[in-house]
Amino acid sequence: MDFEDQAQPKTQKLELNFEDHGYALVLVKVGADHVAATDDYAAVPREMQDVAAEFGKARLCEVNVADFDAKLPELRAKLGDRACLRAVHYWYENGLVDKRWAALNAGDIDQFLVLTRESGASSAMYLQNVVAKLGSEQPSMYALALAEHVLVGRGAVRIHGGGFGGTIQAFVPLDLVDTFISKMNGWLGEGSARHYAISDKGAYAAWL
Repeated sequence: MDFEDQAQPKTQKLELNFEDHGYALVLVKVGADHVAATDDYAAVPREMQDVAAEFGKARLCEVNVADFDAKLPELRAKLGDRACLRAVHYWYENGLVDKRWAALNAGDIDQFLVLTRESGASSAMYLQNVVAKLGSEQPSMYALALAEHVLVGRGAVRIHGGGFGGTIQAFVPLDLVDTFISKMNGWLGEGSARHYAISDKGAYAAWL
């Protein structure tokens, strides 16, 4: 989905079953809701819009990347490191979306997983939407670390949705699904990890 034109978003549909390629989609509830992170959520678009405003624009999609690069030292001095990092993530992630889409259309699941791991790393390091406030409680980062601990370099895992709480998204090799779900449920609570399938029927619930 492309929301550059908010009045008429562009959409494309892909018929793909991850399990045909040897992987299951598992969502893991991290045990923290979004309520406590309201200010953190609001800061993400606000800081990106602050960068865009320095170019007389409302959104980063209207800003030329080369112009951003040329003005980076000035932007950093005025808006701080995090706003600049989030802007870097914006363009990097948009590029990754196109590459991941192309990989899925080509049926190249291995490349899709590599790019998904890159996307997750960028979210954590540059967008910074995994940890709401640095401290002893980091439920999303904890869940991501546990998932990586089970996957041991296989599949891919990243923050899901807006981040800070809610869920993480994992692409788990089919031979590891039961173990993955069992371990994540044992660490985070029964029912925390669930196996999902993408359906052409729209949004509905069914136990797998």
